[in-house]
Amino acid sequence: MDPKSSLNKPDEDTTWSKFLTPSEIRWRARLPMLEARGYTLRTRYRPDWTPSWLGTSTYPGRHCEDGVMKTSKVDNMDAIRIFDGVPVHIKALVPYSDGEERTEELDVALFFSSEPRRSDPRNHCIPILDWWRVSEERTSYIVMPLLREYDSPAFITVGEAIDFFGQILEGLAFMHEHRTAHRDCCSVNIMMDPTKMYPKSFHPVKTKKNKDLHGKAPHTTRTDCAPRYYLIDFGLSDRFDSRDGRWPIVSVKTHGADRTAPELNHSPNELYDPFPTDVYYIGNVVRTEFLEKYSNLEFIDSLIGRMTAVDPHRRPGIHEALAEFKNIRQSLSFVKLRSRLVRRSESSAAYLWRTVTHLLRTAKWIGSRLPAIPSAS
Repeated sequence: MDPKSSLNKPDEDTTWSKFLTPSEIRWRARLPMLEARGYTLRTRYRPDWTPSWLGTSTYPGRHCEDGVMKTSKVDNMDAIRIFDGVPVHIKALVPYSDGEERTEELDVALFFSSEPRRSDPRNHCIPILDWWRVSEERTSYIVMPLLREYDSPAFITVGEAIDFFGQILEGLAFMHEHRTAHRDCCSVNIMMDPTKMYPKSFHPVKTKKNKDLHGKAPHTTRTDCAPRYYLIDFGLSDRFDSRDGRWPIVSVKTHGADRTAPELNHSPNELYDPFPTDVYYIGNVVRTEFLEKYSNLEFIDSLIGRMTAVDPHRRPGIHEALAEFKNIRQSLSFVKLRSRLVRRSESSAAYLWRTVTHLLRTAKWIGSRLPAIPSAS
């Protein structure tokens, strides 16, 4: 079947459509197009599907893989690459409400997935594995690796957190070096490649479970298998022409998922410099997800305080922040990097038990000669 003959109309007459959400029905209608491109969907979205729990007392969403609904991010769907069975993630860049195509996100995504940028180790933009456009839908489809939330499972050591900070700062610096502002680099748009940590993969919706929902998905720690972190979702990103000598260049004020950047909370729709706001966003991820949760990351307080300064002009540029971070990283002792992250909410009993457990785990890591900063290997 020609991929361009994709249908976006929900096939509501199918027998078991009552068990699917409207967005799931829409994705099932796209199945012929996806299979023509070499991808398929889970059993739930195939035309011959019959719910496996019918006639039983089984609770479908908990024990039946085909009972797991896709309820969030309606323009995104997990899929399987047919020729090798690798799980992937497909995003439909549907037109805006006024019918205008979403070309900016595709432009930025393909720019960073093209050589020589794709092979640069500093590039932490999610790679695009495949893409195509369906002209009659005014929609482009992009295929990406199936990633995982960057903090699932939880970080264990200071060294693991340091590795995360370094990779994300490096990734944003790489974007800025190529005159691109992410404009939405908050927690929900940072993910990790789980391939090494989850060698048997996991369910794409119920991510703590195996693909068949039978038991928890086995995984290693970050120290055992260092993950790579990625910036995703370039829907608000601005890439400026390298031939334009002006710097910085301005964008129209637009809120992303993090609505706390001070410069965006007054005079909406005015022009602003998006690059210091990117610095704020990354700093705010570290501040809210690490400094406010853990008590032993005090060494980075000063840098994060300056990255999240109220006045954008008082924030360091991303390259300055990265250079300062590298100096901080070099100053940390082996003992500090190996120490576990201590939650501020931890009770005395929990602190004692977790510390003893961590000492045993650390001895194993040292015996295996695993580095304190995972990606340093």
